[in-house]
Amino acid sequence: MATKARSSSYLESLANEVLSKYRRLDTILTHAPSIGSYHEKILRDVIKEYLPSTFSVGEGFIINKDGKTSSQMDILIVDNMDPRSFGYKDHDFYVASNIAVVCFGEVKTYCKKNEFIKSLHNLVQASLIMGGDHSARATSFLFCYDAYASAETFSKWVDAAIGKLSSKESTNSWNYPDNIFCLKKKIMLERRPINGGFQYWHVTSKKPSSNIIQQKILQDLFQCVTDGCGRIRMLQGINPLEK
Repeated sequence: MATKARSSSYLESLANEVLSKYRRLDTILTHAPSIGSYHEKILRDVIKEYLPSTFSVGEGFIINKDGKTSSQMDILIVDNMDPRSFGYKDHDFYVASNIAVVCFGEVKTYCKKNEFIKSLHNLVQASLIMGGDHSARATSFLFCYDAYASAETFSKWVDAAIGKLSSKESTNSWNYPDNIFCLKKKIMLERRPINGGFQYWHVTSKKPSSNIIQQKILQDLFQCVTDGCGRIRMLQGINPLEK
């Protein structure tokens, strides 16, 4: 019980820290590209502190063996243990091989419908470029700090984005993002299998004023990342420690 309480307290503190950093620069800057870059960095830094040094956390492109590249990913997490992991690396900017990418994500400051649809399409196309088994083991997410939408509208945006996919016929369930988050609005959509396909489920709280959903968002963000990291380690024959 004490461990659970400490975990809850840590996540609450982390959620408050992320929201505080999110608000801090917004009161000073109005230049959208600068704010967006800063918000992406906040999330990368949080993830970087959470992961061991055997994984790199940055931004950049995914490239496959045929030379096809994804659009630029705001969050790109790459396994460092394979010498073929990077086609190019400059500090936190990568062109990473599909064989070594474990998780990737798009980050939005104030998300609108068109931006949401474009971001979801970018994630699906990146997964398709990874190809086959690589895309099936990797995880992905769309993280919004805030949005001009309610939870119900978010769900409608998902349906609209899927309906507009030009590559819909060639996609599998795992090509779609595992999670869709909106931190300030306390919106969290989780992809779950259903009847041979999938559906996004909306996670809610009985106490709307509580920040329990924001804690859950960060918890599931970390889970999404570590799922991708864990799968590649298991393929390498490195099994997780028993509890």
